[in-house]
Amino acid sequence: SLGPRFSRAKLRPFLGKSAPNIRVSVTLERSTSTTNLKAFIVTLKRSLTILLLCTSFGGPLIAWSADNFRGVTVAVLDGDTVEVLTDQHEQRRIRLAGIDAPEKSQAYGQRSKQNLASMVAGKLVDVVDHGRDQYGRTVGSLSVGGLDVNAEQVKAGYAWAYTRYNRDSKLAALEENARRRHVGLWRDSKPIAPWEYRHSK
Repeated sequence: SLGPRFSRAKLRPFLGKSAPNIRVSVTLERSTSTTNLKAFIVTLKRSLTILLLCTSFGGPLIAWSADNFRGVTVAVLDGDTVEVLTDQHEQRRIRLAGIDAPEKSQAYGQRSKQNLASMVAGKLVDVVDHGRDQYGRTVGSLSVGGLDVNAEQVKAGYAWAYTRYNRDSKLAALEENARRRHVGLWRDSKPIAPWEYRHSK
């Protein structure tokens, strides 16, 4: 015979308050083996955790690892660097992966910073962690509500695709499109790439 059905309310401790409105029901078969029942419950909890991760991050689980995290942007330092307070109460400095924005002392440096701030300041962001750079910063891809922040900076003409480190093929295409439209820093006839600007100092 069939055992009790688990309602969404009973599963709430495992799904969390932020889980999407998904109807979940699980039917347990009675078993004389307590060991089998315990093993089933462990498997159930793991499956629900995977479900929550997939739905919360809005993408395939394969794109999300234990090193990735979510937090609130508490500071925007320039057009490609922010500080995020994680849900573990750790403040981390994030260098946006694959892009390079004008230095603050360069033309369009402040506008680039303002554009980034308009997207992320004070907002909950998801960070895909690509590791650390030579300065100890987390190199990451940011998204806000599904919006690819790194790509938006390039699309708006407030950052270059960082050819030396970029592994995202779409960023080069977005930069070329911004050049053609003469948006952002591409209004200048001969904008100086930030890596060249830094080298000249």
